[in-house]
Amino acid sequence: MADIPRFRVVTTYGATSGRANVKLYEPGLEVPSGLVAGHSILGLTATASDVDEEVTIVRSAYVRGLGAADITGWEPSVGALLWCGDNGQPTTTKPEGARVIVGTYMGGGACDVNVEIIPTLSELSFVAADTPEDLDILVWDETESAWKLRSIYSHLTTAFMFMGGD
Repeated sequence: MADIPRFRVVTTYGATSGRANVKLYEPGLEVPSGLVAGHSILGLTATASDVDEEVTIVRSAYVRGLGAADITGWEPSVGALLWCGDNGQPTTTKPEGARVIVGTYMGGGACDVNVEIIPTLSELSFVAADTPEDLDILVWDETESAWKLRSIYSHLTTAFMFMGGD
Protein backbone atom coordinates (compact mmCIF):
# COMPACT_ATOMS: atom_id res chain seq x y z
CA MET A 1 0.00 0.00 0.00
CA ALA A 2 1.22 3.50 -0.84
CA ASP A 3 2.34 5.90 1.91
CA ILE A 4 0.09 8.59 0.45
CA PRO A 5 -3.26 7.20 -0.76
CA ARG A 6 -5.24 8.61 -3.66
CA PHE A 7 -7.75 11.42 -2.91
CA ARG A 8 -6.06 12.87 0.21
CA VAL A 9 -5.21 16.48 1.10
CA VAL A 10 -1.44 16.97 1.28
CA THR A 11 0.93 19.70 2.51
CA THR A 12 4.60 20.47 2.01
CA TYR A 13 7.30 20.08 4.66
CA GLY A 14 10.49 21.40 3.14
CA ALA A 15 12.36 20.19 0.07
CA THR A 16 14.99 17.64 -0.90
CA SER A 17 17.15 17.95 -4.04
CA GLY A 18 14.96 20.72 -5.43
CA ARG A 19 11.68 18.79 -4.94
CA ALA A 20 9.00 19.60 -2.37
CA ASN A 21 8.47 16.99 0.33
CA VAL A 22 4.80 16.05 0.64
CA LYS A 23 2.88 14.64 3.61
CA LEU A 24 -0.74 14.02 4.54
CA TYR A 25 -2.63 17.00 5.95
CA GLU A 26 -2.95 17.19 9.73
CA PRO A 27 -6.25 18.81 10.82
CA GLY A 28 -6.27 21.75 13.21
CA LEU A 29 -2.95 23.27 12.18
CA GLU A 30 -4.26 25.97 9.83
CA VAL A 31 -2.76 29.44 9.97
CA PRO A 32 -3.36 32.50 7.71
CA SER A 33 -2.53 32.58 4.01
CA GLY A 34 -3.38 28.98 3.18
CA LEU A 35 -0.66 27.51 5.34
CA VAL A 36 -0.68 24.61 7.76
CA ALA A 37 1.86 25.13 10.56
CA GLY A 38 4.11 26.92 8.08
CA HIS A 39 3.61 24.41 5.27
CA SER A 40 1.56 25.16 2.15
CA ILE A 41 -1.54 23.13 1.41
CA LEU A 42 -0.85 21.80 -2.06
CA GLY A 43 -4.18 20.17 -2.85
CA LEU A 44 -5.60 16.69 -3.30
CA THR A 45 -3.69 13.65 -4.52
CA ALA A 46 -5.02 12.34 -7.83
CA THR A 47 -2.75 9.29 -7.64
CA ALA A 48 -1.39 7.15 -4.81
CA SER A 49 2.33 7.38 -4.09
CA ASP A 50 5.10 6.40 -1.74
CA VAL A 51 6.81 9.31 0.02
CA ASP A 52 9.85 9.35 -2.28
CA GLU A 53 7.90 8.95 -5.54
CA GLU A 54 6.24 11.47 -7.84
CA VAL A 55 2.59 12.18 -7.05
CA THR A 56 -0.08 14.01 -9.05
CA ILE A 57 -1.75 16.74 -6.99
CA VAL A 58 -4.77 18.86 -7.97
CA ARG A 59 -6.10 22.00 -6.29
CA SER A 60 -9.07 22.54 -8.58
CA ALA A 61 -10.33 19.73 -10.84
CA TYR A 62 -13.14 17.29 -11.54
CA VAL A 63 -12.25 13.86 -10.10
CA ARG A 64 -14.12 10.64 -10.98
CA GLY A 65 -14.10 7.06 -9.78
CA LEU A 66 -14.45 7.73 -6.06
CA GLY A 67 -15.70 5.08 -3.67
CA ALA A 68 -16.11 4.20 0.01
CA ALA A 69 -12.33 3.98 0.51
CA ASP A 70 -11.95 7.59 -0.66
CA ILE A 71 -14.60 9.39 1.40
CA THR A 72 -15.48 8.83 5.07
CA GLY A 73 -19.26 8.59 5.42
CA TRP A 74 -19.89 7.23 1.92
CA GLU A 75 -22.26 7.80 0.03
CA PRO A 76 -22.74 11.54 0.27
CA SER A 77 -25.73 13.24 -1.26
CA VAL A 78 -25.30 15.25 -4.45
CA GLY A 79 -24.12 18.76 -3.59
CA ALA A 80 -22.70 17.76 -0.19
CA LEU A 81 -19.56 19.59 0.93
CA LEU A 82 -16.56 17.36 1.54
CA TRP A 83 -14.44 18.46 4.50
CA CYS A 84 -10.86 17.47 5.21
CA GLY A 85 -10.73 14.97 8.06
CA ASP A 86 -8.05 12.86 9.73
CA ASN A 87 -5.00 11.99 7.62
CA GLY A 88 -6.26 14.25 4.84
CA GLN A 89 -9.21 11.97 4.02
CA PRO A 90 -12.36 13.77 2.81
CA THR A 91 -15.44 13.33 4.97
CA THR A 92 -19.09 14.34 4.67
CA THR A 93 -19.24 15.16 8.39
CA LYS A 94 -17.63 18.49 9.30
CA PRO A 95 -14.96 17.81 11.94
CA GLU A 96 -14.92 20.08 15.01
CA GLY A 97 -13.16 23.33 14.10
CA ALA A 98 -12.64 22.24 10.48
CA ARG A 99 -11.50 24.98 8.13
CA VAL A 100 -10.46 23.06 5.01
CA ILE A 101 -13.05 22.25 2.34
CA VAL A 102 -12.06 19.63 -0.25
CA GLY A 103 -14.88 20.22 -2.71
CA THR A 104 -18.45 19.28 -3.60
CA TYR A 105 -19.72 15.75 -4.26
CA MET A 106 -21.36 15.64 -7.69
CA GLY A 107 -22.86 12.13 -7.55
CA GLY A 108 -21.88 8.95 -9.37
CA GLY A 109 -18.45 8.80 -7.72
CA ALA A 110 -17.40 12.27 -8.93
CA CYS A 111 -16.22 15.33 -7.01
CA ASP A 112 -15.70 18.92 -8.05
CA VAL A 113 -12.44 19.51 -6.18
CA ASN A 114 -11.70 23.05 -4.98
CA VAL A 115 -9.42 22.82 -1.94
CA GLU A 116 -9.70 25.96 0.18
CA ILE A 117 -9.16 27.18 3.72
CA ILE A 118 -12.00 29.06 5.38
CA PRO A 119 -10.44 32.12 7.06
CA THR A 120 -11.18 33.11 10.64
CA LEU A 121 -12.52 36.59 11.44
CA SER A 122 -9.09 37.77 12.56
CA GLU A 123 -7.59 36.82 9.17
CA LEU A 124 -10.05 38.93 7.16
CA SER A 125 -9.19 42.42 5.94
CA PHE A 126 -10.90 45.34 7.65
CA VAL A 127 -12.29 43.20 10.49
CA ALA A 128 -11.57 44.22 14.08
CA ALA A 129 -13.12 41.29 15.92
CA ASP A 130 -11.54 39.63 18.91
CA THR A 131 -13.77 36.91 20.31
CA PRO A 132 -17.33 36.82 19.03
CA GLU A 133 -20.11 35.75 21.40
CA ASP A 134 -23.54 34.32 20.68
CA LEU A 135 -25.79 36.84 18.91
CA ASP A 136 -22.92 39.15 17.91
CA ILE A 137 -23.06 40.68 14.43
CA LEU A 138 -20.54 42.56 12.29
CA VAL A 139 -21.31 46.28 11.85
CA TRP A 140 -19.28 48.69 9.68
CA ASP A 141 -17.53 51.40 11.74
CA GLU A 142 -16.88 54.37 9.42
CA THR A 143 -14.57 56.05 11.95
CA GLU A 144 -12.15 53.10 12.00
CA SER A 145 -12.95 51.84 8.47
CA ALA A 146 -13.42 48.33 9.81
CA TRP A 147 -16.08 45.77 10.62
CA LYS A 148 -16.65 45.60 14.40
CA LEU A 149 -18.49 43.14 16.60
CA ARG A 150 -21.70 44.41 18.17
CA SER A 151 -24.43 42.68 20.11
CA ILE A 152 -27.48 42.27 17.93
CA TYR A 153 -29.58 43.63 20.81
CA SER A 154 -27.68 46.93 21.07
CA HIS A 155 -27.78 47.31 17.30
CA LEU A 156 -31.54 46.67 17.13
CA THR A 157 -32.19 49.10 20.01
CA THR A 158 -30.29 51.85 18.18
CA ALA A 159 -32.16 51.16 14.94
CA PHE A 160 -35.53 51.11 16.74
CA MET A 161 -34.84 54.46 18.46
CA PHE A 162 -33.69 55.97 15.14
CA MET A 163 -37.04 55.00 13.57
CA GLY A 164 -38.94 56.80 16.34
CA GLY A 165 -39.76 53.91 18.68
CA ASP A 166 -39.98 54.17 22.44
